[in-house]
Amino acid sequence: MANSSTMPRPKDPSKDGQVTIALSAEWLEEAEQIAQAKSEPGLSITRADVLRMAIRRGLDVLAAEAKKGGKK
Repeated sequence: MANSSTMPRPKDPSKDGQVTIALSAEWLEEAEQIAQAKSEPGLSITRADVLRMAIRRGLDVLAAEAKKGGKK
């Protein structure tokens, strides 16, 4: 019988997933600059927030292209 402290927990489908990717220093710096530009008093935008926004927008564009049947 396996020790419950060493067994991985089953993934909860209602929780967000985590992904690790490597990005160039240039992209990270650009994301940092955008985060600083978008932040304002009382609303702190992080580099991770900017990257999530970029992925969301990119996925929207790619989904629209796929729906049209385009391969851009």
